Amino acid sequence: MPIYKDEKYNTWFCKFYYVDYNGQKKQKLKRGFKTKREAKEFENRFLVKHQKDVTMPFSSLVKYYKEDMETRLKPATIYTKQNIIDKLILPYFNDMPLNNITPSTIRTWQNELIQNDKNYSQTYLRTVHTLLVAIFNFAMKYYDLKENPCSICGSIGSMKTEKEMTIWTLDQFKTFIEAEKDNIMYYTAFNVLFYTGLRIGELLALTWGDIDFDNQTISINKSLQVLNGVTYITSPKTRKSVRTITIFPNLVRILHDYKNACYEPLNDSRLFPIAKSKVLRELRKKAKAQELPQIRLHDLRHSHASLLIELGFSPLAIADRLGHESVQTTLNVYSHLYPNKQDELAQKLQEIS
Repeated sequence: MPIYKDEKYNTWFCKFYYVDYNGQKKQKLKRGFKTKREAKEFENRFLVKHQKDVTMPFSSLVKYYKEDMETRLKPATIYTKQNIIDKLILPYFNDMPLNNITPSTIRTWQNELIQNDKNYSQTYLRTVHTLLVAIFNFAMKYYDLKENPCSICGSIGSMKTEKEMTIWTLDQFKTFIEAEKDNIMYYTAFNVLFYTGLRIGELLALTWGDIDFDNQTISINKSLQVLNGVTYITSPKTRKSVRTITIFPNLVRILHDYKNACYEPLNDSRLFPIAKSKVLRELRKKAKAQELPQIRLHDLRHSHASLLIELGFSPLAIADRLGHESVQTTLNVYSHLYPNKQDELAQKLQEIS
């Protein structure tokens, strides 16, 4: 198709027709290219993107998929997905035409991942495979790919398992927190994490305006993430993660004492202006000193859920407090903590029968 010279501005422009996703013929005009070659390259890229062409290379599909997710996902999610794509997906499928990628191709890729020397965890394998499924679903929806080759050969990996979750009991936490009493900031932060089940990003994003001392509540409405040295304040993980939780008087007192110790705390001041890495370092250091099991920061959230289960709270109440999107999420994550409840249930029925 012809490329034109704009004599007035000494630049090039392209003007061409294409058929959109609805089968309608449309015209595209784009000006301002410095060279004829740049104008032609734009035209070629545009046509590949907007025509239903399943012969495009996988790398082109990935490019369009990335552009799409950058307008819809949070920075941390984009960062994670891009890393997986660039390291474990794109190198294998790179220049393969979409319509040449078969279930057999996917199966071979799966086997290479499973046998990789890095011995990826089951949950990570599932995450990687799920992302590839999403990319092909994108191709089916917008580029007329007839079927998803991943759906035929099945998935790999598994969901989170008990082995990947380390939990502290209440007694273990009390041993740990006793060693933090001399550092009021960490003492307060770890108490909030353990007794509320907040995610670490939610904790670090808290401002004093989120704490209602009179009604004894904490409002969770944002999350903090740091990527490549840049700090982002975003909405919480899911819609249900925006929540207000009630806290008990002792935790209110801890927060009140901490606020009094802070220098001119304002409503929009963060409670804990520290990095996640420093919180994790402190957790590991004090846990080692107290000869406690090493856990992740997120395991404090799991420990809170475990405590609530032991106290007899329902999955619905726990889901609301943790900000899970559904009760099923709670059951999926913590199902291994419920088996002993069946024995208790049977015993109660026996007592009333």
